Amino acid sequence: MDVHKMLEQVKAGQLDIAEAEEKLKDLPYEDLGYAKLDHHRKLRSGFGETIFCQGKPDPYLKEIFLKFYERDGEVLGTRASKEQYELIRSLVPAAVYDPISRIVKVEKPDKEHPFGHGRLEYISGLIVSIVILLMGFELLRDAVSAILHPESVECSALTVAILLGVVEMVLTYWLGSLSTPIILFGIMLVFLAVRPEGIAGKFAKDKV
Repeated sequence: MDVHKMLEQVKAGQLDIAEAEEKLKDLPYEDLGYAKLDHHRKLRSGFGETIFCQGKPDPYLKEIFLKFYERDGEVLGTRASKEQYELIRSLVPAAVYDPISRIVKVEKPDKEHPFGHGRLEYISGLIVSIVILLMGFELLRDAVSAILHPESVECSALTVAILLGVVEMVLTYWLGSLSTPIILFGIMLVFLAVRPEGIAGKFAKDKV
């Protein structure tokens, strides 16, 4: 809480004296029964109190975080788990999390970040979603066109190599490296057999 700013608001008539008194009564501490919040630390040191998140029950963490956020508009929590971050983010969507340092924080908007900090991930996520949606629409259109107007498909050696590479990765993940070469060898034999110039193709031509 910026006391100087609050006094200026009282002086200008923008803030009622009773409301200012209500805000000042919790200085320097606000007693929640299970914890005392040091709201005076920012006045003493220029930086607000840090929340140690590890081990705190969810109801306590929610109330403490909201108390600091509603008063100062910015909060810093340390030793936070991913689950605790999700809990905080459900209350304050502007919260951002660093999984390496396990820090969760909310910062005030400034001139360089007028919409708050940590907004880039939402914007980039929206752009990626739009691109995926457009790609899906194009694939659907091409699939419908191929069904309505079928054409002969030519399969080059490069296409087969790419497909086999993808199949190898999937099978290696699911079945293990020992069985993968055997399955790939079977797929290659089937492919060579069904090609127009393969065994099945020659057999079909002899029948015709």
